[in-house]
Amino acid sequence: MLYMKEGSLSGCQLVFDAMIRDYSYRQGRFIKVSGGVGFMHNGSPEPPLR
Repeated sequence: MLYMKEGSLSGCQLVFDAMIRDYSYRQGRFIKVSGGVGFMHNGSPEPPLR
């Protein structure tokens, strides 16, 4: 997902879902892992990363 501010890119977000096998408890069954990360430009004079 992209975040636009005054026609410029000011941030983005990545959300994920993954299916993995649970070997920690030695069951070997599938578990779902979900997460996300986001980056936003704070409006300081420095240009955003490209």
